[in-house]
Amino acid sequence: MDIAFSSMKRYCTVFLLFVCFQSYGQLVAISGKVYGVDTLIRNARIEVNKLGSILFTDSTGAFNYTFKANVVYEIIVQADGYRQSIERVKPKDAPVFLNIKLNPIAKKLDEVTVVYTKDRFSTDRKNDVEGTTITAGKKNEVIKLDNLNANTAINSSRQIFAQVAGINVIENDAGGVQMSIATRGLNPNRITEFNSRQNGYDISADALGYPETYYTPPADALDKIEIIRGAASLQYGSQFGGLLNFVYKKGNRHKRIDIEGKQSLAQYNTFVSHLNVGGQYKRWNYFAMFNHRQGDSWRKNARYNINTFYTSLEFKAKRWYTGSIDYTFMQYNAQQPGGLTDIQFKTNAQLSFRNRNWFNAQWNIIAQKNEWILPHHFTVTWVNFFHFSHRYSVGALIAPNLDDDLKERDLQKDKYINVGSELKGLYQYQLLKNENFLLVGVRFYRGETIRTQGLGSSGKDADFQYLHPDSLEGSSYRFPSYNGAFFMENIFQLTKTLSITPGFRLEYLSTNSKGYYRQNSTKVDEQKSNNRFFPLFGVGISYKPLNAIEVYSNFSQNYSPITYNDIRVLNPNYRVDEKIKDVKGFNADLGIRGKWNFLNYDVTAFFMRYKNRIGLINKADAQFNIYQYRTNVGNSSTFGIEFFAELDLLRAFNRNRFGRLFVYQTFAYTHARYTEAVNFSIVGKHVELAPEWIVRPGIRYQYKGWDMNVNFSYTAMQFTDAINSKQSADAVTGIIPAYKVMDARVSYQYLWMTLTMGCDNILNEKYFTRRAAGYPGPGIVSAEARTIYASLKFRFVQ
Repeated sequence: MDIAFSSMKRYCTVFLLFVCFQSYGQLVAISGKVYGVDTLIRNARIEVNKLGSILFTDSTGAFNYTFKANVVYEIIVQADGYRQSIERVKPKDAPVFLNIKLNPIAKKLDEVTVVYTKDRFSTDRKNDVEGTTITAGKKNEVIKLDNLNANTAINSSRQIFAQVAGINVIENDAGGVQMSIATRGLNPNRITEFNSRQNGYDISADALGYPETYYTPPADALDKIEIIRGAASLQYGSQFGGLLNFVYKKGNRHKRIDIEGKQSLAQYNTFVSHLNVGGQYKRWNYFAMFNHRQGDSWRKNARYNINTFYTSLEFKAKRWYTGSIDYTFMQYNAQQPGGLTDIQFKTNAQLSFRNRNWFNAQWNIIAQKNEWILPHHFTVTWVNFFHFSHRYSVGALIAPNLDDDLKERDLQKDKYINVGSELKGLYQYQLLKNENFLLVGVRFYRGETIRTQGLGSSGKDADFQYLHPDSLEGSSYRFPSYNGAFFMENIFQLTKTLSITPGFRLEYLSTNSKGYYRQNSTKVDEQKSNNRFFPLFGVGISYKPLNAIEVYSNFSQNYSPITYNDIRVLNPNYRVDEKIKDVKGFNADLGIRGKWNFLNYDVTAFFMRYKNRIGLINKADAQFNIYQYRTNVGNSSTFGIEFFAELDLLRAFNRNRFGRLFVYQTFAYTHARYTEAVNFSIVGKHVELAPEWIVRPGIRYQYKGWDMNVNFSYTAMQFTDAINSKQSADAVTGIIPAYKVMDARVSYQYLWMTLTMGCDNILNEKYFTRRAAGYPGPGIVSAEARTIYASLKFRFVQ
């Protein structure tokens, strides 16, 4: 009996353990729905902490999953515009159903009436946080190309940037091959003072040693252009100008095939052909573009031929990962008419006395981008890019007051091999019941420029071969550079309306040169190395008392390393100081901005300190020959006002049935003076290329398929050297007189076709925006005269 009872007890114990084990390992279904304010929430993100799983609600706000029984799970629920909710459950035998209600982050607004569903303003601003970018408290603009009525076929800078206050433009060529802009009295030449990027990665020749940008993306292929002023130094690099980012279009995410073509004709044998193809197939998004531009200039001995190809392929794995790869190719040949003296320009600005000057460039960029949206409010982006390109120039660089001697031409060749990687992470967290954001990033960049200079042929064609490739008469150098950076910024949301964003960047730079140059037929070997660490600090403040009003302020330090042109270049028109130093300083902004349904505005006061400014002064050699000397001429201070406003008049007076009438105005006042200088006579002088006034008003009317726009541009007088010379015999230095230009366009859209006709420089103003020391001069480079053009655009969607 005892034995039987003992056996029965043992069997019962085993049975109970088996049942408990089975119960613990049993799978139980948990389902539910996520609610917002009087609505179900689709695509709400549901994270299960112990499983590392991420779910999303369906179109009805529902979700379901299978869990192990008798285990405590923490379920985190998130949705855009709502506060996070955490549910703790311990499922047992039966299925569990959850009703989860999320509370909105912002208070409920009063009822509003939406008249227009699409914002038609051409200029906007970035959100405080986008992806892994923080712009809270920073002066920034976004140009939306689809909303813009401008001559995008030739990348007309003064039209594209007409609603960005203070943009100073150098017009290098008739076809918009190279864009040259700047703000706040900085040098506009080939976007040197900006950190120029495309889709977030570098496109300049060498971001450190030679930041000139010979490649400009075709505006017809762009979605938007982003500008962050000098405060961009903490996230994107130390440049005084800030960030200029060209963002290409993506394929139509709602169609498999979307084809857009545009054909343009203009005076002076100008022809532009553009084609976009894009679309979405399952998780794949694709976009490809080809752009061809060719034509002559209003001036003689000037023509260009440019081809640009770009393609992008993107893959999205549900909602947590997006990866893409881009490839860009650009190649062009351009004949350059040379510069003019002041007398030659006044006599006939269309003349050219050089017919042997040519320029050639080829750009290749491969970029791979990744974005992860991870659990616990963490977003990571990783961008890698590889850039291999070249630019060649051949011609007679003698001053325009001298006749072409028809001897061998000066030939310069650059090759650029750059590789870079940038990793950024953004963490969103709650502090004092407010949403805060921490951004941390690292960057590595390695660039190498191979530069040679010697004699080319004595002919007139585009011949880029050296006469003596093994023994150059000029110079041969390699310029390797290295850059490493760590940076971080944090938005502290102190109240619902007030935030403060401090930031920090630690930068390492190594610029090197190794090679030789010839001086009086004597070969001089040279090797230099310059390594330095420097920290940059900044802070931004944003106060938003109302939805349409933001008061912002920012202070950020800046740094600009000396370029390879500042180390060694053989140019008969100027010489370089052997002890030239890097440039340091800061930008500060205080402004107010906002957007109502009929008004868009931004008013900013700024101050910029620029130490060790590099410029040109006159010097004499032992034979008393005067030449331009490039050196650190002194320190400067710049302050001013930038004003932008765009008003939709008919919308403001509820006259929507008559269409839309936009009136916009930008102006910038810039006071830039030398406060300290190596030469006492420079103190108090105007800073070079800093016009005191840039004013651009315009008016635009839209009715049904019609779109008409007239804009006016006025740029005040500016100097080209620190001495403030009014004129020189070789025309390399002197005044750039004030000029005014008016442009007009009208377009009509019918179904899938749009016809546009326009006229640039209606008043036929004879003006110039540049005195060049080298290419494409030297001397005065005349701007284009009145030009009439027409374009036909079509679109096919499947």
